[in-house]
Amino acid sequence: MKISNRVLYPDFITLQEVSMRYIFAILLFMVNPFLCVGFMIFFTMLSQSKEVTWIKMFLFLLALFMGLIQSTRIIKFGEPSDWPMYMNYFSEADGKDLMTYMQTGYMRETSKEPVYRIINYLGFYVFGGNFVLFAATLVFTMYFSFYQAIYKFWKASFTDVRLLIAAIVLFTFITENFGITNNLLRQQFATGIMSYVIASKVVDNKMNWWLALVACFIHTSMFVYLLILFIKPLYEIIRPKYMLWFCGILIIGGFIMQRISFFANLFSFSDTLSYGLYRVSKLNDLYENPDVMSNTTVYYNIGLFLLVTLKLNYIDTPVNRSQIFYTNLLFFVFLLCAVFSFAPLLQIRLYISRFFLMPFVVPLLFHRQPFINRIYLWSIVVFFLMRFFVSFDRMHDGEFFPSINSLVYNSVFHYFP
Repeated sequence: MKISNRVLYPDFITLQEVSMRYIFAILLFMVNPFLCVGFMIFFTMLSQSKEVTWIKMFLFLLALFMGLIQSTRIIKFGEPSDWPMYMNYFSEADGKDLMTYMQTGYMRETSKEPVYRIINYLGFYVFGGNFVLFAATLVFTMYFSFYQAIYKFWKASFTDVRLLIAAIVLFTFITENFGITNNLLRQQFATGIMSYVIASKVVDNKMNWWLALVACFIHTSMFVYLLILFIKPLYEIIRPKYMLWFCGILIIGGFIMQRISFFANLFSFSDTLSYGLYRVSKLNDLYENPDVMSNTTVYYNIGLFLLVTLKLNYIDTPVNRSQIFYTNLLFFVFLLCAVFSFAPLLQIRLYISRFFLMPFVVPLLFHRQPFINRIYLWSIVVFFLMRFFVSFDRMHDGEFFPSINSLVYNSVFHYFP
């Protein structure tokens, strides 16, 4: 007598069932992207499905959903963001050849970051001069690049898919991160790409140099993370001797920052490096108001993530060097923020990049305590989803986007009039 696979393997899923699930998710996304994303999040959390195709489709559709939201962006000149400047910069490609565009225009200094200029130039003609659609594509790329990074980290280190979903939800639906994207688009785009570079180096020990340089030449601040990747003690549990090593780095870094104008002249042979150092040398001039960001906030985070680092790297047993690296890196970035307190703009640039690091650390806090972990991960997912949609209309006083109702009820076709 033939016994079916269903009897032998209770968890067995037929190819037909899998195919129907994918078709249902795609059709649901077309009818209502919001409902589809919510369904896939909670279905995966409940079923704990680790099917590679299902997870990758979820990550793609979620990134696409965030791109669709971004396509509804309302841009007004004089708004408190860099987007009007980006739009002017984008529009300057009209009627120019590439070389002329690279050397002239609204932001001539960003010729020192040539990749972003080239992307703008190509984007202008690919999207027919539609800046909002172009920006939405950058946002999609940012999210999808980050999702690939966190997926790579999760797959190499963990088996609980709820950790992955909690990390994705934390990054995607923390309102502050979305708000920053609607201000500092270029930096967020570059950081998304650099996130994948970091994951490849840390998880696979493969340095993707061409992609790293792309990120650096989109936004010069990414050179900071490129250098950090080669600080070897970050890959190990910090011992007392390494604490001295870190203190030495911070002291040397502070010394260099105080004399940054000298180093800007020293590297004058490189337009990109000298430009980046020049920008750093002017940071204090750009933000004379000492209340741009309270240093108390930085010190609070240092204390908080010192406790997180102690728990994950010392009290719990770390899973592997990838976990150790990301835990150390997040704490190290907060220390750098404290060192750069005299240069508020650089301090803020580093501080906002924490949103690209926290998903690698925060969901792991109780992963060695199964019962607490289950409640903790569900709390992350539910809290940040609810908070995002409840607070969405209050983001920048509701000036940037239509009402949340249009996101909840719209089909895909409403985003393409």
